[in-house]
Amino acid sequence: MTAARPILGADEVVRYAFRQGPGRDLVAPLGPPERPLTTSFGLLPADVATDRMCPLAWGTVDLLEDTAYPHTCPVPGMSIRDRIQHALVMAFGLQRREPSNLFNDHRACASVRSRFPVHTFVNTASEAWLLDVYRHGLLPIRDSSPDWPDQGPVHVALAGRYTHLPSLYGRLRGPLVELELGISLRSLLVGLEVFGLAGGTDVQLPGAGAGALMAQLGLAPAAEWTVPLSVAVHEPGQPQPARAITDDPSPTPPAIAVQTEDDDDPTLAEAVAVNRASLEVPAVAHPGSSGGGGALPDGRRPAGRSWSEVLWNRSAGRMPRELAGVSGRRRRVPAAAIADAVAWLAVTPPTSPLEAVARRITISACVQDAEGYPTGWYRVHQGGLDLDHGDPTLPARLEACYGQGLSIEAGCAVRHANMVWLLSADAAALVDEFGPGGWTFAQYVCGWMAHGLCLSAAAHGLYARPSRAFDEFLLHPIVGMRAGEMVLISVVSGAGRFTEPMLDLRT
Repeated sequence: MTAARPILGADEVVRYAFRQGPGRDLVAPLGPPERPLTTSFGLLPADVATDRMCPLAWGTVDLLEDTAYPHTCPVPGMSIRDRIQHALVMAFGLQRREPSNLFNDHRACASVRSRFPVHTFVNTASEAWLLDVYRHGLLPIRDSSPDWPDQGPVHVALAGRYTHLPSLYGRLRGPLVELELGISLRSLLVGLEVFGLAGGTDVQLPGAGAGALMAQLGLAPAAEWTVPLSVAVHEPGQPQPARAITDDPSPTPPAIAVQTEDDDDPTLAEAVAVNRASLEVPAVAHPGSSGGGGALPDGRRPAGRSWSEVLWNRSAGRMPRELAGVSGRRRRVPAAAIADAVAWLAVTPPTSPLEAVARRITISACVQDAEGYPTGWYRVHQGGLDLDHGDPTLPARLEACYGQGLSIEAGCAVRHANMVWLLSADAAALVDEFGPGGWTFAQYVCGWMAHGLCLSAAAHGLYARPSRAFDEFLLHPIVGMRAGEMVLISVVSGAGRFTEPMLDLRT
């Protein structure tokens, strides 16, 4: 059973944000522990054909092994087809399996429980394919051919399936999946840039053609999916291709389903309705795509590692014996590790609307054991870190605010972390400026920033753990956050304590 998307007001979206942040333990507790963990994890979209496949190019790991982070891969003579395929493998391909981890397998970008709810599609005006990293190929959707398109513009679309996360996550399914959309967008554009396609991409935010694109990609039931982000890919210097799906000229956003009876989470429809509000961000106030922007930081700082090693090391932290959380240890890091993280944060996300939203995100951090940085609370300002106040006890005080504390069943290494990044915003002010859809756009932006922090951490031998785990009521007085300011995502980064042999899955 489905219902048309309701028109949400600003107050409804702000209340939705409050219930998943400061209000989650007051007015919106999660369901009882016996609630079933309904999930679509492991299921392909119904229209995907598995009896035929377009194989991807092999040898991405070898190319990345020969490419120093954070530089680009020499691609003389490599076809645009092969460059796109190598970029897809770099961005989303399998990396490793960890024997002691509760959740496997691991890829180049972080994901809740390794569920990877964001799916990657390749599409043209008439055909579409799903990226299957286990088959190392593209699976045709419906009657699409099992061959790479040789005519017409190629698009890569990203869409998140909320139900890939267990229903126990409740309202957090919405922001977590949308944060991963931002992470996946950054990972895709990094891959395209590394393989020589910087300036050959055009990011297209969901618009009036979203319903048609969802139908072409086979995103059914629509009430389980986000509206897709789309990236047009062409040879740099060539004219930008037209959209693969022609937008409906009507200014009225499409009515896309928001409710389903196939899931036991009563808040799912609410998350989907908020996502659909992103179709209504005023285009006049924040026009168009800036197009062709890069995803890598300026002033490339070599870290002595190849891209292959960086992606292999990208980790949210580890624990032994399938325990939850993360173990860590104190380790002094060079100032370059901080500078590299700030440089990744400074790269603005693509499209004018996301750039405008990014300017409303406050970036702050607790730093310790870093050369040239006294332990304390810092704020990012004009491309650098400004000390707000020094406090040697701050890391331990922040750990007391973290939701998953240290126990016999879980590790917590906030007190040992070199960096604890907070990306926050005033939800009411954000919605007031950008409309109800501004909340969803903010998730994309914070995911974009978080993936940069994850890559820079891996380049310096650190883990980086994105999460929505801090209790804002405890956090606010410690770090001096303003009333109404909410943490959209945190990234805890430091040196790991536990290591073990891992199964290499790279191709």
